[in-house]
Amino acid sequence: MVNEIILDKTAIKLDEYKEDIDNGLINVSIVFQVTSEDYHDIATLLYKGTFDVKVPDRNLTFKEVVQKVTK
Repeated sequence: MVNEIILDKTAIKLDEYKEDIDNGLINVSIVFQVTSEDYHDIATLLYKGTFDVKVPDRNLTFKEVVQKVTK
């Protein structure tokens, strides 16, 4: 089970993680909770759009583009 993802240098504890491979590309879907104290920092990070991603539990490192952010 994947419990954490690191976007750039920000570690995020996950509630859900789903990974698919489509045409050789890794598609990752995550669900996580954000406290009101962290909301601004996380929102600013996500709207940047492109990240260096690390998934320590899967030994994955890749560049990712956010396609959808929902509440």
